[in-house]
Amino acid sequence: MKIGIHQPQYLPWIHYFVKIQKCDIFILLDNVDYQKNGLQNRNQIKGINGKKWLTVPVEHKLGQKINHTKVVNNTDWKKKHLLTLDQFYNNSNYYKYYRSDLIEIYKKDWHFLNEINCNFITKIMNWLNITTPIYKSSNLNLMGSSTDLIIKICKEFNADHYISGLGAKNYLNEDKFEEHNIKLTYLENKTVRAYKQLYPDSGFLNDLSSLDIIFNCGDEWKNFLM
Repeated sequence: MKIGIHQPQYLPWIHYFVKIQKCDIFILLDNVDYQKNGLQNRNQIKGINGKKWLTVPVEHKLGQKINHTKVVNNTDWKKKHLLTLDQFYNNSNYYKYYRSDLIEIYKKDWHFLNEINCNFITKIMNWLNITTPIYKSSNLNLMGSSTDLIIKICKEFNADHYISGLGAKNYLNEDKFEEHNIKLTYLENKTVRAYKQLYPDSGFLNDLSSLDIIFNCGDEWKNFLM
């Protein structure tokens, strides 16, 4: 049983979903500290002048958990995000096929960041035909941090193979995985091959939200993975 674990992000890049696809079960680690200026409430798309941030405004204080992070709704950020996507992707090959789903999500009232992130993640999984079961760590009633928490989650689902991002190699205790007979595999931080993007004067831009490759390539997104 292969399992992957990651914090829920806003409109994650395509390799977030590649990781999900490689797993039998995927856990959204939503009861850990919210990371300010990370990718939990924002991501980048490609616009006329290059990379453009889409940011969900949130309330934040030290030690706040992701699933307790509230959205600030005193501005119409949802309308702004949709209008920006309309402006930048209306001329892409596939945007028209996904726009109704975007409208459905952005018209809802979101009070917590976790809600909109998880909703978008499951929606994008549906677009990509990824059927891996998803669970939230906040529903598991497990305590711990770093390696200990990951091992507890693995045992909760009888998983014997943990798929991790390469960045975690700096802090995971690999010996503990071996002690518990859990195989540990690191996924390389790969990029994607250049695909046809709008606004060619900016050159090919990588590390964007998965929306960019989906709106430009549709079902052919897999052909550009490395």
